Amino acid sequence: MSHELNRNGLHKMERLDGFVRDGAQPLTPGTFRGDKRRMSSVWSRCSLWLSLLLFLPVPFWAFGTGWVSVAWLAEISGFTAIVFLMDGGLVATMMAATLVTQTILWAAALFFASARIVHRLPASRRAGFIATTGLLLLAGSLLFPVYATSFVRDGQPVNLIGLFQ
Repeated sequence: MSHELNRNGLHKMERLDGFVRDGAQPLTPGTFRGDKRRMSSVWSRCSLWLSLLLFLPVPFWAFGTGWVSVAWLAEISGFTAIVFLMDGGLVATMMAATLVTQTILWAAALFFASARIVHRLPASRRAGFIATTGLLLLAGSLLFPVYATSFVRDGQPVNLIGLFQ
């Protein structure tokens, strides 16, 4: 570290707010920009979005009703898109279009919701909130029959494992 002073009378590595740069220890209690204990907003948003996509039940309205995860909806959309590409036809076209549209809409809605949630969270609480939310969604989807659709077990409620069987 250089001992030269800048125009404010501080060392070149110090800032006026009491924190130093380049990974050095802060001059006052608290965190600073280089602190690795905080999650970035991009990582936080993506982590929360992924847990919502995998575990949160959303309404399903294609050729039957129910509640499914967006991951299951994406899987079924992929299967119907392959059928559409291989066989074509009016029914396959309608099914693929409906399922793909629902998947994209739910994925976008959950992305914007996770971005809004992360934006409202203080940086110091992001990691704990996202870990807690992900674990609660995982536990709830594994322990309770929260998913139901006519495509799986004739519409009987199932948990996450039953949904993907």
